[in-house]
Amino acid sequence: MNNLLVRFVASAVLAVTWIIAWQEIFYAGTLPGEGFTAAILILLAVILQFVVLGYAEACRRIPPRIFRVALIVGIGLLLALLGLPVLAGKAMLTAFKIPLAFDTLSSTTLFDTAIFLVIGGGLLTAFTNLREPRS
Repeated sequence: MNNLLVRFVASAVLAVTWIIAWQEIFYAGTLPGEGFTAAILILLAVILQFVVLGYAEACRRIPPRIFRVALIVGIGLLLALLGLPVLAGKAMLTAFKIPLAFDTLSSTTLFDTAIFLVIGGGLLTAFTNLREPRS
């Protein structure tokens, strides 16, 4: 299964899935809850890389430390989004707009990004740490 065509298709699937996942997150301001869907899409595409390329080659192309960093950043962002409204005297998980130079960013988009990072990073960290038992 490790021929050039299969490797190319697996890489193309990862690239297209990456674009679709971020498209899901960028529309989170109007369709909340897409961070989980995006994380599952990326999870499946990365697992496909491990199946097609093998563990060593996939770890060389996509270092597992990226997944741990994504998990940590996602947890930090999630805690910040939970705490900032409380510090401002509002209810937890209150949606707010963040002004940017050219537009505004919805906190729901950041929340879905955090969910994406926590789910994707956590599951992929767990997946890459699985080892076959030694006999």
